[in-house]
Amino acid sequence: MKTSRIVFCLTFVTLCTATLSAQRLRITDAQFEQFNGNVSEVVSMVFGADNDRHVAEKGAFISGRSMKFDRSGMCRESCLLASDEGDIAQKTTYEYAGSSKTSAVTTDINGSVIYHQNFKNDSEGYCVAIEFTNSAGAPISRSEMEYDRNKIRTTELFADEWRSITTYVFDGNCRITRVTATERDCESDVSIVLDLQGFVAKKIRKSGGRQRITTSYKYEADSHGNWIKQIEYLNDKPTQITYRTIKYY
Repeated sequence: MKTSRIVFCLTFVTLCTATLSAQRLRITDAQFEQFNGNVSEVVSMVFGADNDRHVAEKGAFISGRSMKFDRSGMCRESCLLASDEGDIAQKTTYEYAGSSKTSAVTTDINGSVIYHQNFKNDSEGYCVAIEFTNSAGAPISRSEMEYDRNKIRTTELFADEWRSITTYVFDGNCRITRVTATERDCESDVSIVLDLQGFVAKKIRKSGGRQRITTSYKYEADSHGNWIKQIEYLNDKPTQITYRTIKYY
C-alpha cells in the first residue's frame, strides 16, 4: 500500500481543486494541471536517457500515466501504465457530485479492487479528507487537507503508519513553488523554479537540511502551449525523457 499511497499523493497534488485568487474561483483538474485548451486525454511516458554521454536519447521505459477529462475539465479516470504500449497496471475512476469528487476505486490489471477512496467535502465542496479502504471495506489510512483563506490546499497529512505531512507553497497562478515533506521525523524540502511559460525549470532538493540536489528541465511544447516533451537533467546529464500525447475536444 505504501507505493500506492505515494503515487496517489503525487497524483492528488494535481487533481485537487484550488482557486486563482481571493475571489475563490474554483478551477478544474485540467486547469490545475496547468493545461491550456479543452484537454480530453493526456498520456505520459517516462523513459531513461543516455547518462554516459551528454545526449538526451530515449532509453528504456520507466513508467507511464494516463488521465481522461470530461468537457468541464474534471478528471474521470487516471491510470498507471505498465509499458509504452499503454498496458494498464492500475486504473482509478472517480465519481462526482456536481464538481466535487465523492469516491474513487482503484483496480489492478485484472479488474480486482485494490482500494477505495471516499472523499469528505466541506459545505463549499472542497475536499477536507480522504478515507482509504481495502476491497473488503476495512480502513487502510486517511489523509486530511488544509487550505489557506483563498481555499488553496497548503497541507496534506497522511494519518497512517508512515505519519507523513506534505506542505505546498503556491504562486499567484496556483503553480507549486515549494514542497516540504516530513515522514517519520525525516524532512525533505523541494524548491521549484518556474520558467517564463510556467513550466518547472529547476527543482532544488534538500534532505535533513544538508543534502542538496538540483534537477533541471528542458521542454518542447505544442500549439496550445502545453509541453509534450520534457528532458530531465542531473548535473547537466540527461536522466529521463518524458513524452506527453495530449488530445483535445
